[in-house]
Amino acid sequence: MFFHNLLLKVNLKTLKEKLSLSNEDACLSIKDHCGIIGIRTTKRIHDLGFLLYQGMLALQHRGQSSAGITVINKKNMKTISDVGYVKDIFDKNTLAALKGKFGIGHVRYPTAGTDLTVGIQPFVLQTRQLKIAIAFNGTIANFDEVRNFLMDQGFRFSHDTDTEVIGKLIDYALEEENGDMTKACKKLVGYLDGAYSILIATNKGEIIAFRDTLGFKPLCYGKTKEGDFVIASETMGLTIVGAEFEDDVKPGEMVIITEKSIKKKRLVKEEKVAHCMFEWVYFARPDAILDGISAYEARERIGKGLGKLFKEGGYEADIVVPIPDSGRIAGIGFSKETGIEYSEALIRNRYVGRTFIMPRQTAREEAVKLKLNVLSNLVKGKKVVLVDDSIVRGTTSKGIIQMIRDAGATHVYFAVSCPQLINPCFMGTDFPTERELIACGRTDEEIAKIIGLDAVIYNTIPLLVEAIGFDKWPENNHLCLACLNGDYPLKSNPSQLLCERES
Repeated sequence: MFFHNLLLKVNLKTLKEKLSLSNEDACLSIKDHCGIIGIRTTKRIHDLGFLLYQGMLALQHRGQSSAGITVINKKNMKTISDVGYVKDIFDKNTLAALKGKFGIGHVRYPTAGTDLTVGIQPFVLQTRQLKIAIAFNGTIANFDEVRNFLMDQGFRFSHDTDTEVIGKLIDYALEEENGDMTKACKKLVGYLDGAYSILIATNKGEIIAFRDTLGFKPLCYGKTKEGDFVIASETMGLTIVGAEFEDDVKPGEMVIITEKSIKKKRLVKEEKVAHCMFEWVYFARPDAILDGISAYEARERIGKGLGKLFKEGGYEADIVVPIPDSGRIAGIGFSKETGIEYSEALIRNRYVGRTFIMPRQTAREEAVKLKLNVLSNLVKGKKVVLVDDSIVRGTTSKGIIQMIRDAGATHVYFAVSCPQLINPCFMGTDFPTERELIACGRTDEEIAKIIGLDAVIYNTIPLLVEAIGFDKWPENNHLCLACLNGDYPLKSNPSQLLCERES
């Protein structure tokens, strides 16, 4: 499902009651959609639920609104899912009941809708050929086109979710291809335009994994010493269950995992790919390796690039203060490049949780104070340079900057890992609309004035591309930069109206 303005579209009362996800907390960072994991085991059948649980905990940062597990045991499919964190949904007894040789798990972040139970995954569907469960991470850009086509074929829909459309499309394709899953998935990839990584578990005892043709969303796989095969959004989903990384699922590639074999097939191969640059800037865990590039090392290189820009601008500072946790690694790189002291002068309160409620008009300002505290003795009388991954609306950044000034800083600069966000994302990232992006139509000087800075130092697109490390600018054959330059690598022409949908 597409990004949208969370504050306007989400029923906050429902969110707080069902998830305790408050408006003020949601504004603190950009959100991605989901994390997925699949496991085939032959020896640890009774531990399958526990293994999936561990993998989902490692992927919890990719989605916190709901989680679910589906397992297949002797052609029987069992699913347990609910709203909330992984640790709150599953316990020893529920996990013990999730036994089998095949299973998939899903953690989700919603960006629209008033009922969080709509869109919980895995999504289970009885097709005309077999029963399937789907774990999906991404956005279908041509959702309306595909849904209308399926309705013309006689399919009916319960909800406006990408996942239901994918399920019905698989049903259609399997019937057209006489039950041949490989041909059906190739047909499905041909119909879909967008960003996605998908796992499909079937009651025949198999897991099918595939990735969109441009590789927007990450997906990798590996094996354990016991012979278990694991596939997940990020490498920690592998290592936490003892699997050693083998490879990334290539853009347009399909992996079929059965009890006896693992087969790979490249369904489509494009000349260029378009990985979401935000995976390395912010989304992925720092210890993730995505398509061969370490998130930690990329963020440190980004910080060093920002340090060079800071020096070239003739600025001076006494301390570098990262905004936790997203600015920490770039802050380390910035400090190494500039020689300016690195200081954890902003402390994050990890025990506030998502339960505090306050008047809506002051929510964002109060959220900053509840989430972060300034060590005044470290900033008083000093020139401070803050480091963070991005500035979206600017409201949260403004609150943090004011806190630093109130603590006695004489100057406040802001170094930003991501260049100016000036376009909405149609590939699955929760960006607000164009009019809410503070950098859209404004100069750096205007932005600095609005949020109370002495200067803002944005990264540049060339430095970002080179820091992530696939290409040397001006070459860019690997990254989607649409939110920075408006160049959308999609076949269809998506509309912001699509932000009304759930994934």
